[in-house]
Amino acid sequence: MFKSSSLIKVLATLSMFVTQMSFATIINYNDCNVMNVKLTSISLIAIVDPTETNKLNQTYDSTSCAGMFSETGNGGANDGPLNNVGNNIGEWGDGLLNGDNIFFADGAFIDNTAASLGGDLQALSSDGIEDDPGWIRVGHFDATSNNGTPTYGTLGADRDDGGLYIGDLLSIDLTCTDLTDCKNMNWTIEAKLGSLLQAREILGEATFDHLAFSIKAGNHVGVYDFNFKEIFAFEELTYGNTDLDFLSPYKLSGTIATNDFGKKCELTETTRECNDNYSGISHMNIYIRDPADLTNVPEPSTIALFGGVLLFMGIRRKRA
Repeated sequence: MFKSSSLIKVLATLSMFVTQMSFATIINYNDCNVMNVKLTSISLIAIVDPTETNKLNQTYDSTSCAGMFSETGNGGANDGPLNNVGNNIGEWGDGLLNGDNIFFADGAFIDNTAASLGGDLQALSSDGIEDDPGWIRVGHFDATSNNGTPTYGTLGADRDDGGLYIGDLLSIDLTCTDLTDCKNMNWTIEAKLGSLLQAREILGEATFDHLAFSIKAGNHVGVYDFNFKEIFAFEELTYGNTDLDFLSPYKLSGTIATNDFGKKCELTETTRECNDNYSGISHMNIYIRDPADLTNVPEPSTIALFGGVLLFMGIRRKRA
């Protein structure tokens, strides 16, 4: 049902589950394919390198994917309560990828053991328990509103100062021939250097190790994850690439194809026949995951891909 080279536990034991939020089924005739979401470029932002030279030696498929999920009813995985995040600092149960929901029982695409034991779970909430996956929603796309322009969330919304507006720290650009029915999308995520420098003075340094796209097209939902620990380890091992570091301000680019969505398949005793009537993207949420501690990340390590674009993740450790 899902393909992953990372540790992930998906709530897939039930074919149907009812909660106050949503009625959902996990379909079994259309697996997700990591090849449909790609990372094509990582470059320094133009103010640092006007040539924006690509630092990757190849294009990368998403490292893992989960789905396909099929949903109906009031509120689903990508346009309902599970993506109406609250404090948005990565706490257990806050948002789709942080577990405790009908799609992901545990934190998605991570090692769901405590960071103190070498895993990925952190103590981000006031209870001090290492059970928080660390996923933060940084952007949202709705094909039917805001002219298809992405909107940004707030980090640490429960703080006395109201938290930080993520749109001040990074920009998300989505392009397509028709954003209202997009089946092949180009995406770019880029740091805003000036704001980052201001954030560094207040919040200190931080990093992140995953980038994920939660995509809804038609009645299906799929989640595609990039694990940068694995990608950059491969870059160094295969190409001797040591140019990627923790502090440089980066721009990331890639593509999304909806070949997993809306395809109808019929099974016979000997064949599986599918048509290619794919759906366009109706909703998309973009998440990043901040690891617990730089010192716990092995080399070649997780990198601050946006040049510390998530320096503001320190807000989680400076809650009011």
